[in-house]
Parts: sequence; structure tokens; C-alpha cells
Amino acid sequence: MRWMEHLLNSCVVAVEAGNMLRVQHLFYVLGELESFSGNANYRLATHRLRALARRLPATIGPMAAAAVRVPACECPTPMFTRAEPRLFCASLIRFHEVSPWFAPPNALVNVAIMHALTCSAAAAAHRPLHVIDLGVSHGVQWPTLLESLTRQPGS
Repeated sequence: MRWMEHLLNSCVVAVEAGNMLRVQHLFYVLGELESFSGNANYRLATHRLRALARRLPATIGPMAAAAVRVPACECPTPMFTRAEPRLFCASLIRFHEVSPWFAPPNALVNVAIMHALTCSAAAAAHRPLHVIDLGVSHGVQWPTLLESLTRQPGS
């Protein structure tokens, strides 16, 4: 299911065309579908809708952006925030160590990020690379990525 991608792309096209009625409609639809706790598609819709809403004033002007109602989406307080922090951190790290499902995807994502960095460094114009952590693994992947970044030549 790639509904989120289609709706967000349609919203971006409407923003570029200045069709504020369509933008408002798509913001409403995306606001109804977004969820901080759903599957990856729902979480991506939530975060991408928020990012698009933040860029609206620079794209269409502050007055027009103020007319677009961004739906409120309350982020629920996760259960793990009530746990003692050191116990939670130790449990999460141990879970990632014993689970075969986390290391390969984390390694692949780190390789993709490193590849994007080397491609942008090779390009004439250095473009910033934005990495969005959706918080699914609570930062367990970051130490290996940071280690890879320190091994890059010229860093």
C-alpha cells in the first residue's frame, strides 16, 4: 500500500500549483489517516505531513499558509516512558543483540546513508543530508552509523 506517498505527492503538486482548496482537502484526509502508533505508512504520513506543514509558509507565504488548517495529532505517551530509564535502555539493547531482525536492516540503512553521503560529496554542489529517525529503535542504530562516519576519509 503506497497511499501515503500518492496523497503526499498530490498535496505537494497542489501546493506548487497554488490550489489551496486541494491542499486543505488533502491535509484533512492525511490528518484523518495519520497515526503515531500505526504501521510504517501511518507513521511516515504523520511525520511527513508535519514536515510539509512547517514548509508551507516559506513555499506559499505566511498568509496563505495560515489559511490551511493542519490537523492536530496527539502523540500518545508510550508505555516505555514510564519505565526506569536505565532498565529500559539495557533491555532494549539486549533485545537488539538477541533479535535477528534488527542488525541487518540497521546495517543496510547505514550503508544507504553512507552511500548518499559519498554521492553528495562527489557532486559539485554539497547538499545537506537530512536523516529522520522515526524513533522505532530508539537510537540503537546511531552508534554504528557514527562509527562509520568517523571512518570516512576527510571527516
